[in-house]
This record gives sequence, C-alpha cells and structure tokens, in this order.
Amino acid sequence: MNTSNVTSMASMLNNCKAMKDGNVRCIGKKSGVNTSNMIVNSGLTRLPFYDAAGNWTG
Repeated sequence: MNTSNVTSMASMLNNCKAMKDGNVRCIGKKSGVNTSNMIVNSGLTRLPFYDAAGNWTG
C-alpha cells in the first residue's frame, strides 16, 4: 500500500487477526502521521513501514 498521502492510519488494521508480520507492506510513511492503535488486536507485532527501496523505516 502506498501511504505517502495519508494523514491518519489510526486503527487501520485493528482486529485484523489473520494478518501476520510480512504480509502487509506500507510504503511512504511520513512524520506526523497518526498510527495510534493501528495494529491493536491484529496478528502484526510491528508497524509495517518500508521506503520505496524496501528499507525498514519503523
């Protein structure tokens, strides 16, 4: 998913229990974007952000 124009991702993947680390890749996170509760109650253990080159941007 290209998230470069997103301003809030709060609760975006909340309760997506079938999701696992590695099957979600968000590209283009910028500073100031709200990611609160983004992965709560999901199968993810970390926020899935990478730059266009595939480097982890956490």
